[in-house]
Amino acid sequence: MTHFIYCQSPRNLSAGGTVGYLTRLEQSFLKYRPTFTTDLGVDINFEFATKASRQQYIDRFLIDEERIYNNKLFDFLTRQKVKLSLKEWKIDNKCRRWFRETSRGASFITDDEAKSIHINGVYSFFPIWNRLKLKGQERNTLKILTTHNPAPPHVEELSLKESERKYQEKELKIFQKYMEMRDYLAFMLSDAILCPTPYSMESYKHWDKFDEILRNKPVYYCVTGAPKRPVRIKREILRQKLQIPQDAKVILYLGRKEKIKGYDLFVESAQFIVEKYKQIWFLVVGDGNLQDSVQHPHFIDIGFTSDVASYIQCADICVTTNRANYFDISMIEFLAEGKILLLSNIGGNKWLKNRINGVFYFNPEDAKDLISKIIHITSIPDEIILRMGEENLEFYNKNLTLYNFQDNYQKAIDKIRSDLGKDIFMRDRDQLDLDCIEISKSHEALNAFVRFTKDFINHKVTFRYY
Repeated sequence: MTHFIYCQSPRNLSAGGTVGYLTRLEQSFLKYRPTFTTDLGVDINFEFATKASRQQYIDRFLIDEERIYNNKLFDFLTRQKVKLSLKEWKIDNKCRRWFRETSRGASFITDDEAKSIHINGVYSFFPIWNRLKLKGQERNTLKILTTHNPAPPHVEELSLKESERKYQEKELKIFQKYMEMRDYLAFMLSDAILCPTPYSMESYKHWDKFDEILRNKPVYYCVTGAPKRPVRIKREILRQKLQIPQDAKVILYLGRKEKIKGYDLFVESAQFIVEKYKQIWFLVVGDGNLQDSVQHPHFIDIGFTSDVASYIQCADICVTTNRANYFDISMIEFLAEGKILLLSNIGGNKWLKNRINGVFYFNPEDAKDLISKIIHITSIPDEIILRMGEENLEFYNKNLTLYNFQDNYQKAIDKIRSDLGKDIFMRDRDQLDLDCIEISKSHEALNAFVRFTKDFINHKVTFRYY
């Protein structure tokens, strides 16, 4: 019995997102479970690409299913007799390819052994699903999906495209339709959803199709873990280098400079505080689309660095201002350094609530509340802050290390396979109608797909932004 975990990029411990998650997960098995076998005897097999490569497009993809796709999904533009410009046609053609790609690197899909596959990211779903289908194994392979997105992927991706300001409204509408259909099908074609906490997909509830998805899909949880990173530059030396007084209160923002991450809220708060509170400094580590900044000596933007731990160690308070939150690895790294956390009260951030005292919350998107909380925390006596930091470090050591990560993961996989494996691994493919798309085992889900397609055709699907 084998469980595969595939990543279409090389290993990278410095990365966040999917690549960082899977690299740390493999590292946890190497260190604490070198047999790569779960308690119930399932072999865990990590497959990383040797180099980043584009997925391969194949024209011979599933002729019978392609006919259904063409009739139900891809013709919504031509049905309405919409004339496309050359650029719009190229976007439309590019989006169609998402459903027809297969992964070059998924060469491990070659035999008929009963297996499960953990697919990370909706953008990776069809390349794996198509590969399974071509090998005749899709129906007896347990497919587990993790999105890693703090908000529904199509919402987050569309927001990024809008921020690029390269596309007209009609062009964005084409992306929008295909992205949401890709997300919907990835969820419906998967057999189970795996995410870090019950709060991680909180923002998905704004998607009007998500309740329908959850009615047809079991959800399992695996809390993430991360290693303690080495500190290369001591706190005192780094502060001296940055010309920050040793007794200053330093507020750290670590991550991408994007609206969904709430970077604009951090900048707005810093702009107000640096003018009134001379002992408070702000430190930014990361890059991104937003170029907002504060023109003040107490606001320092480092940009991207691989020496994250040194800057965490340099700070007094680590802030996460997300508008939507999955379960950030940076949050774990803050705890690993015994730092005080100030988090937006949303999504995966909520998992820490009432578990430790060294975590504070502010109302999402409320810069005034963020300012108030920063001022309050910086006024707490140092000895109390020190005790809170020690408690945070102790909580990390007990719950969020690499040991915890591999243990949580192997237990989750055993649970999923025990609950769902018997039905899926014993599917009799000869008795199934191979001319139909199996979105799930229920006719209700298939009908839901047809209804959703009609909504696309009739422009009834609505999208919400946050």
